[in-house]
Order: sequence, then C-alpha cells, then structure tokens
Amino acid sequence: MPGSYDGKIYLFRGGSSKALPVTIQGATVNNQRPVFLDGFWVSGVHLLILENMDIRGPVDDLSGVAITMVPNPLSVGFKSCGNITLRNNYIHDAPL
Repeated sequence: MPGSYDGKIYLFRGGSSKALPVTIQGATVNNQRPVFLDGFWVSGVHLLILENMDIRGPVDDLSGVAITMVPNPLSVGFKSCGNITLRNNYIHDAPL
C-alpha cells in the first residue's frame, strides 16, 4: 500500500527457477507507490522482480556503513545476484 516505510530491506538467497522467481511488488493506489526510506540490499538472489516502488536510501550491506558510488551512497545494492528485473520503480540516489 502507498505510504512511507522506515527500516532497511535485506534479502538473502532465494529464487532459482523461472516458475518461482522472488517477486516484491508494491501495491499502487491512484498511481502512488509505497516509499521505502532506507533502501534495499540484495545478496545471492537469482530471478528477482522488484516492481512499483519508490526506493530511497542509503543502503548498507549489514555492516552499518553506506555503500557508495562517488559522490553519493546507493539506494539499492546487489551482490552475487542474477536475472534481476526492475520495473516501474523510482530509485533515488541517497545524498548524505
């Protein structure tokens, strides 16, 4: 549902067949997406679909230190992942 959600999202190991992808889909109402204020970190996930979300950061890899691509931290990070689909998302950079 649209609204703002605090707290980082961490997703580890999942998805492995075309029949069973991991799908995270925000419900839109009046063209408004849910807003995730603390970013996404995804590790070891294959066949992932992220759809209909507004993602803001910064995100970290559980170390507590923001993952950075100069000059700004990232809002979404992927490590050891494959077959990722991002559809109808608004992903912000995350200035400090």
